[in-house]
Amino acid sequence: MTWVRKSLATLALPSTLVATLFVSEVALADLVITMGGDVNFNKDEQSVKPDGVMIGGKKIPFTNFTKGISHLINGDLNFANVETVVSDRTDLKQASKKFTFISHPNSIQHMIDIGFNMFSLANNHSYDYGINGLIETHEQFADLQQKNPAIVYVGGGSNREAAAIPVVFDIQGYKVAFASIGIVESGYQATDKKPGLLNIRNEKDFALQMKALKDVQADLKIISMHFGTEAQVKLDSGQQKLYNRAIDEGDVDLIIGHHPHVVRPVEMVKGRLIIYSLGNYLMPGAANIDGRPLGYDYGLFSRVYFGWDSTEKRLKAQAMEAVPLKSMHISPVVAKKDVAAKRIQYLNNLSKSEVGKTAVSFTTRADGTGIACANAKTTVFTARASKVCQ
Repeated sequence: MTWVRKSLATLALPSTLVATLFVSEVALADLVITMGGDVNFNKDEQSVKPDGVMIGGKKIPFTNFTKGISHLINGDLNFANVETVVSDRTDLKQASKKFTFISHPNSIQHMIDIGFNMFSLANNHSYDYGINGLIETHEQFADLQQKNPAIVYVGGGSNREAAAIPVVFDIQGYKVAFASIGIVESGYQATDKKPGLLNIRNEKDFALQMKALKDVQADLKIISMHFGTEAQVKLDSGQQKLYNRAIDEGDVDLIIGHHPHVVRPVEMVKGRLIIYSLGNYLMPGAANIDGRPLGYDYGLFSRVYFGWDSTEKRLKAQAMEAVPLKSMHISPVVAKKDVAAKRIQYLNNLSKSEVGKTAVSFTTRADGTGIACANAKTTVFTARASKVCQ
């Protein structure tokens, strides 16, 4: 989605978003998506720097924060939830909130430089500097997209209709639809006449988002969902039902969850994948959770392998890798073997207890990371999936 540079009174739905969409002629390729949860590049209420982040009185280059995960960013699509306003301006007014984040556009450019290309902007920190900060973030991403045409981003819009429209793009010979929705305070909720975000807690907003996804033609449909009680690994009341509705009502293939800052269950429903929360990914200056109790002390990097299903005529998840991360507050790294293995086992137990028989169960590999694969008897694995599953 692109917001043009206009005042609040004249923001309009970009004409490029209302074009007729057609299902692609599908190539028999695979599609690999990597993903992690919450990302920002600054501390609370701290002014931005173009070349790094001030921590402990020292300026730390952006490259230092990603050196432990850059080798992981190797999918066709590499997702992150941008939980911050993005701007180099100094005249934006902070919203009245407990925590407010603003990150320099160069930090996002650095992410793009190492391979990130798929961004969600729909979360409760998108408006840390008011509606002008939300619009500024979209304008900065529009500029970044001009410089880096391969990136996609979504989250919010010039009105409710615009906020619900998925971005649709071609990759690997497939057509992918991508949308995002999250929790939002009422003052920043999009209306028919006002820009903002769709509210996942609002039934009309949720139904509108699902209809928009249902109606679009694509080989793969993805939604980013920012929701859940913070620091709670168990699902919120009604969350499983809500996320399952995205499959039934929105025809969604992959749900990427975040917001609780901890990892939540993983579920497979009707061949569709739900990751309820990936936890923190890259949040310089955030709280150090490394010393918290088992299960509350890691983030989850995942890599999902999709292959074409000629019967259902859509992409289907064939495998998912689960990689526990530590030190997300400063410079995330892959957890050491024994530490990772314990987190994978914890995640398996949590998923089973929370969602039951539809839980995804990971096999622990020699390095402590997890792998879950489709049934080898009924699946013709793609080239990349076969390397991790066979």
